[in-house]
Amino acid sequence: MVEYTVLDVEPNSRRGAGATENHQKKGGNTGKRMNGAMIEVALSADFGVNDNTHTSLSQLGNILQAGDMVMGYDLGAANVSMDD
Repeated sequence: MVEYTVLDVEPNSRRGAGATENHQKKGGNTGKRMNGAMIEVALSADFGVNDNTHTSLSQLGNILQAGDMVMGYDLGAANVSMDD
């Protein structure tokens, strides 16, 4: 896992999308914490080197803010040794 820096958090326009909808139907209070959002991140090690960013859909829209550090898998740099 590598460290990413959150650049932007854009909440989904559809209210109750994804897991939040399921929690609201069951009456759980976790729906307030889980809100789908598009998250733009950049590798922390790449600051000042390049302008590569990645966009991901996350259920942590109400928790993450610009400037937060998060951990994730860098699949672009993954070494896959199988032909499949």
